[in-house]
Amino acid sequence: MLTGISHLTLASSDLPRSVDFYTRLLDFQLIATWDTGAYLTVGGLWICLSLEADRAGAEPSGYTHYAFAIREGDFAGFRQRLLAAGVVEWKANRSEGESFYFLDPDGHQLEAHVGSLASRMARCREKPYAGMRFFDTLHVRQATVDDIAAMSAIRLDVKENVLTDPSRVTQQMYLDYLDLLGRGWVAEIAGEVVGFSYADKTDASIWALFVSPAHEGKGAAKRLLGVAVDWLFALGHDGVHLSTSAGTRADKFYAAQGWTRTVLNDRDAAFTLTRAGRPT
Repeated sequence: MLTGISHLTLASSDLPRSVDFYTRLLDFQLIATWDTGAYLTVGGLWICLSLEADRAGAEPSGYTHYAFAIREGDFAGFRQRLLAAGVVEWKANRSEGESFYFLDPDGHQLEAHVGSLASRMARCREKPYAGMRFFDTLHVRQATVDDIAAMSAIRLDVKENVLTDPSRVTQQMYLDYLDLLGRGWVAEIAGEVVGFSYADKTDASIWALFVSPAHEGKGAAKRLLGVAVDWLFALGHDGVHLSTSAGTRADKFYAAQGWTRTVLNDRDAAFTLTRAGRPT
């Protein structure tokens, strides 16, 4: 099963010229070069430049192009820098979010875009394209650093188990639980992160499970809890535990999933789930 883009390979008729373009003008990081190629990275994406000395200039490719993300505050300066260097703009932007469409020295059609699939879908729901249909399928995947902002926003937006002091949950904690202390997952609908869960591998606990209030009741919580529990059991733990505020929907949710409830005090309840006692 495919899991995403591994890398992009772009043919180059003049390798030093291409390396200079991607590193000096686009700020890609140069990883390695050899007689007929080069490896670079940008935002975690692996780029390969492959020498094709007899490449005959730009090849017609219609609208096919490669789009790279850029922060809104960096967009204007980036565009001006490339235009000042004589870079060719091959298309004017007509879509949601700022975009600059430009050619590399070998005519590859590139784009710098401000925005995400989530922002594009939000705009499309307001003004759909002709004949547009939406497939709001729930998708769960492993969380990455790029998801931290969305996860933090959801945590602050929930109506129950509200943080009395939001500063207690830091960005570093979100980062640590991605790998060092455990693993995280996000649920997406049409490219929008609508919920997340974190499993703590050090003590076999569920560190966090939250769903955006706007997307409750769509099955995200059950899916997110399931992948976290599966992962902890796969590590060899015989039981998983968590705690939540008593009398909340979360309290009722965990009980409904077959977890064993224990009263901690008049405000909190603890839940445990053993490998043997897990519902099938």
